Amino acid sequence: LTDGGKAAKSGIAVGDLVLSIDGIATEGMNHLEAQNKIKSCADNLSLTLQKAPSVPKPPPVAPKTSAPPQVTNGPQ
Repeated sequence: LTDGGKAAKSGIAVGDLVLSIDGIATEGMNHLEAQNKIKSCADNLSLTLQKAPSVPKPPPVAPKTSAPPQVTNGPQ
């Protein structure tokens, strides 16, 4: 995808699956065939998509501190 391109502006995201192009199933098409089919569409293009599942962001990691580690249950 190109930032600011037609696909991105239409809500298509990385990971989305293209199931059909202008009513033609993409199953069995290789990447180049799908690209050529999309490029051959003049003004209107109909895509059937399966949106990629959203992946939750990992929790933030606490920054490393410069304090020495504390010993617990050590000699007293």
